[in-house]
Amino acid sequence: MFSADLGVTPSAGTLYADDVFSTFLYTGSGAALTINNGIDLAGKGGMVWFKRRSGTATFHNVFDTNRDFYPIYPNSSDAQGVVGPVITYNANGFSVTSVAFLNESGQSFCSWTFRKAPKFFDVVTYTGDGAGTSRLLNHNLGVTPGLYFIKSTSTTGDWLVGAPGLGTNPWANLNSTFNWGNNANFWLASSATTFGPGNTGGSNILNVNGQTYVAYLFADDPSTTGLIRCGSFTTDASGNASVTSLGWEPQFLMVKASSTNGDWIMLDNLRGWNMTSADALLRANLSNAETTSTEYGNPTATGFDFKGGSASATYVYMAIRRPNKPPTTGTEVLRLRVHSASSGGAVSQPNSDAAVNNVDAVLVGYRDTDAKNFLISDLLRGYSSNVSPYLVTSSTAAEASATAVVRQSTNLNGTPAYVGLATEVPARVSYAFKRAPGFFDIVCYTGTGATGNVVSHNLSVKPELIIFKNRSVGSNWGVCCNFTASNFQRLFLEQTGRSMSFSYNAVFEFSSEPTALSMALGSSSVVNNNTNSFVAYVFTSLPGISKIGTYTGNGTTQTINCGFAAGARFVLIKRTDAAGDWFIFDSARGIVAANDPHLSMNSTAAEVTDNDSVDPVSSGFAVNQDAATNINVSSAGYLYLAIA
Repeated sequence: MFSADLGVTPSAGTLYADDVFSTFLYTGSGAALTINNGIDLAGKGGMVWFKRRSGTATFHNVFDTNRDFYPIYPNSSDAQGVVGPVITYNANGFSVTSVAFLNESGQSFCSWTFRKAPKFFDVVTYTGDGAGTSRLLNHNLGVTPGLYFIKSTSTTGDWLVGAPGLGTNPWANLNSTFNWGNNANFWLASSATTFGPGNTGGSNILNVNGQTYVAYLFADDPSTTGLIRCGSFTTDASGNASVTSLGWEPQFLMVKASSTNGDWIMLDNLRGWNMTSADALLRANLSNAETTSTEYGNPTATGFDFKGGSASATYVYMAIRRPNKPPTTGTEVLRLRVHSASSGGAVSQPNSDAAVNNVDAVLVGYRDTDAKNFLISDLLRGYSSNVSPYLVTSSTAAEASATAVVRQSTNLNGTPAYVGLATEVPARVSYAFKRAPGFFDIVCYTGTGATGNVVSHNLSVKPELIIFKNRSVGSNWGVCCNFTASNFQRLFLEQTGRSMSFSYNAVFEFSSEPTALSMALGSSSVVNNNTNSFVAYVFTSLPGISKIGTYTGNGTTQTINCGFAAGARFVLIKRTDAAGDWFIFDSARGIVAANDPHLSMNSTAAEVTDNDSVDPVSSGFAVNQDAATNINVSSAGYLYLAIA
């Protein structure tokens, strides 16, 4: 049962991370470019932070709706720039002109968009009055700011950074590596409605009479529905730390050492902050191009792990929640594509599929005979334009990596980034999945080999189908489903065998029933081998969008009612009482009244096209008994996953 109380139904007036923040990657075209990232800057206001990732060093450029089209530079003490109108704020993002520092042809760029919103972000511009410690300014966060950046826009001067959570009057410079200082004159006490620029002991650099300033204020919202956290952590003797207090998985992290010198590190999951050994790094205080040589940790289901820092040092951070808006249609969370050589070039996401932007996992099926057949790659395990970690569903093999198997594309002319095949190859089909509450989640974790290893997820409801794979060593694909109060069923994805029923027990896959927040694992090596790295793909039913269920065959034809309005676009079926393949059907290749092409996730066999096993039905799909698939044998039991 799903309800707004479980957090899986969009609620009027509720803000989600998708509404207020976006990381958008693009390749410069040298011509006017429109970025549709879903953020209403024209109506709500906000800020866009740009950085060129490739080529020679270039400044960071920040624009905000309070100051119109004047850039300001986080890595510099310069006053704001004076340029012609180079940016336009739209109801669905922004547009930039052909100016080289935002749109040089062939160069890779990153943009981070922050929308003004209570408990998230605000922009305040003001003119200094020289009043010193007596001045308070209003803001609209509704909570005390967790972090703020202030810069004089009319003259040269350092960026001043405040972090109330660090203690009494801490300060730093955004444009330098210096460790944080403490000055009672810099800040007045901030509140849920005001903050004070203070008086710096005579120099008064935050409130000089007649000078103009901009302040960027970031909230710290510790609630379970919060979208941003600002805080601090301390590393161990190896320079590592684990922050678990967020309660959700972040998509963006900005971090700076406060007890020692260090760069302002900027990480996000689209450029490459994931489970791999190298992360894509930009530094707010430097104009350097992006580097990918060091691992700085990874996001987790409840926070993040940080690596590679200074030993026993304190760090300040800002983290932003990954997209968490519940979907309203199946096309928002699943994109189908049949690939052909005639399409040419790298896979790009057409505007008609803009809802499936920045997808989280791609399942690729080889329609001809191939040792890989189905392979899966995902954003959390990491992919880039060069090397992609992948797993093969018909094999027990550990995770492998290959050049240009599945990649992240950065597209021209504002079309959204799409993750898919690196180049168009004939005889392939791909399924691009987007994580969403109440539908699908991905969790990466490390096994302990002991019962009671509790692994958190962000599905928001109890899982109905979980697919596990050991990434470190060869191991079965564990598929667990039909969770009751006392037991569950298990199958292996790479095998045709029947399902087995197990009670919750320390020696099996689960020691207790999964919940809306976590799953307590048993000691089974399939899901919890000590020190090994695992990935879990977690699904559940979302009314009108996805359905996980079972049916009993009748030997002829029957309709499987999924509660859909326009039929299923994707169907996975497995016989559970006896041997049977893991069959995949989809509307891109054809769920029709005639023959339906299908592939098997457990096999390297080529696509089968000469039988009619499924038919289209508006409420879901129909199954026909055909000896080629045996997906409707009389009295037989079946498991299915269908997506509208």
